Amino acid sequence: KILQCVMMLKSCVLCLVWLLLQSKGQNFGVCYTRNMVTIDNGHNNATEIVHKLRNVILSASSVKRASAEIPVCLFTDAAESLVEEAVKILLPSFEKKLFDLVLNDSYEHFVPRTELESALIGTKLNEKKNDASIKRLLYERRIKLRSRIGRIINLGIPPYDLTLYADDDTWFCSDSDNAKNVVIDAFRDMYRWRDHYDIRARVFAKRPIEDFFVTETQRCVWNRANQKKPMSAALHLKCADHATRGASFCSGAQGGAFAIRKGPRATRFAKDFLDEYLNYYANILHTNQYIGLNHSSYAGRSFGADQPPLAKLMEEHCNLKNQSSQITTFLAIANAKAAKADDNAARKRPLRMIVNDQDTNPTTWSFGPLPSSINVRDTERSKGRCVAPIFGPLILLHHKRYVNHGNLSEATKRLDALCRHSNRPHHLGGVVWLDSSPSKLPDKGGAIQHHSLGGQGVCEWMHPASSSSSSS
Repeated sequence: KILQCVMMLKSCVLCLVWLLLQSKGQNFGVCYTRNMVTIDNGHNNATEIVHKLRNVILSASSVKRASAEIPVCLFTDAAESLVEEAVKILLPSFEKKLFDLVLNDSYEHFVPRTELESALIGTKLNEKKNDASIKRLLYERRIKLRSRIGRIINLGIPPYDLTLYADDDTWFCSDSDNAKNVVIDAFRDMYRWRDHYDIRARVFAKRPIEDFFVTETQRCVWNRANQKKPMSAALHLKCADHATRGASFCSGAQGGAFAIRKGPRATRFAKDFLDEYLNYYANILHTNQYIGLNHSSYAGRSFGADQPPLAKLMEEHCNLKNQSSQITTFLAIANAKAAKADDNAARKRPLRMIVNDQDTNPTTWSFGPLPSSINVRDTERSKGRCVAPIFGPLILLHHKRYVNHGNLSEATKRLDALCRHSNRPHHLGGVVWLDSSPSKLPDKGGAIQHHSLGGQGVCEWMHPASSSSSSS
């Protein structure tokens, strides 16, 4: 009887542990920043700010349509009550809570640390200028700078264990049950492998070793899908992590979507990013280029953008980690040797990130790739099918030209149609790769032609695999 009681007690303890783990669940979510909403004369009426919240409400609605399991947060300077009123105005039939968390934008806590930083963001936005056009230009630039500062700081305080920070001019393709499953599966897999990288984004590959990583990833996806496994964000993520083994990319990234793992490294990344951002534009101010930048020029229009400072930050961070030489060379050699191995057991060993030491140094954040179907900026470039392939189905569109215009109902119909068109097979006008045996393939220039693979392919990465990533 005593033994039976012990066994029953042990069983109850195991059940309790299981229930606790289940209650915790997979803690992931989407976060947006829409700040500077009430900056103009302190708007405190939802009808006055609804146009500023239009895009973020549209994008958040596509998340909730995909899955109620994905929580959504909003960093903003608007009161939560105003945000909720704006949602009711734009989505009168939406009965659930759109934003699970409404958090204060971090800019309100920012204090300039130097005279240049104070001059850059302006202690008074409405400072007097003789020329009204110059006054307006300075005002718009300072609004943009303040907005980006808040957005960058917000990256360091993710509310979820894995948070996808998305720009507000984005749209999650979720118009069907299959599309909804694709979105939620992508989040689950990013959460599952969140320890591989601290920060993920759509990376740029400009260095030879990065080109190697990207090509091996593409080759892996193509060959794995050829083994009767569907193309997906999950497969792309797994192939990328097997190719890079934790090595950070150094050539910049598209900052419209960041997947960030909660912890001290996220905080340090945001601090480093903010320092680089402020130094970058303070230097322009110091060299008297600030007012001289004409708003009609590209430099003038892009002033305040976070892409150039982000590229500079990644390069400096990689140099500190010395990844451009010994480590990346080691990775290339290791991958090449593993490619020739015939031991299937070795190929299936658990993935070990050999660069990113997750437990010892809280300041050495790592920067890795997001799947190509997340943060798609251009669905019209046919040449990208080989040069920058999107392994579908498409998940996240990102461009103002896609989300702007019309009311939310009209925008939803337009975006759903774009998602369906993009997810069609290539020979029917689609832009994503859905499988590795299409009846028609584009050549390297983008033209569609009939083609039979016969073991070869029209894109470089379609050729038989030469790395371990294709079999891992």
